[in-house]
Amino acid sequence: MSSPPPPWQFACAAYIPLLTGNLSALGSGIIIYSMIGPGRREKLRKPRNRLLLAMSVYDMLYSLVKAWTFLLAPKGYGVPGAQGNMATCRLQAFFIEFTHATGAYNSLLSIYY
Repeated sequence: MSSPPPPWQFACAAYIPLLTGNLSALGSGIIIYSMIGPGRREKLRKPRNRLLLAMSVYDMLYSLVKAWTFLLAPKGYGVPGAQGNMATCRLQAFFIEFTHATGAYNSLLSIYY
């Protein structure tokens, strides 16, 4: 039987998504701004831009939920920095399942092209 991973691996598993999730949310936010910012009417007339906007909204939600996953995890479950309870855990699970729509929008965008 193997031994449990060292504490630094748990810390990396908890905090690396903080960096990558926030960077992903930033990228999605830039796409959202470029779609709803100046010239919005012209851009949103094209179906591909509307699909990209919807996909970016869902991706931004997912990225933020995954980035802050360690805070929403219940205390006492071995997650470093955990501050949540079972209600925040369920809320996080809802948003993770809810944002699987990103894959559907990605499929529709692929079919469009």
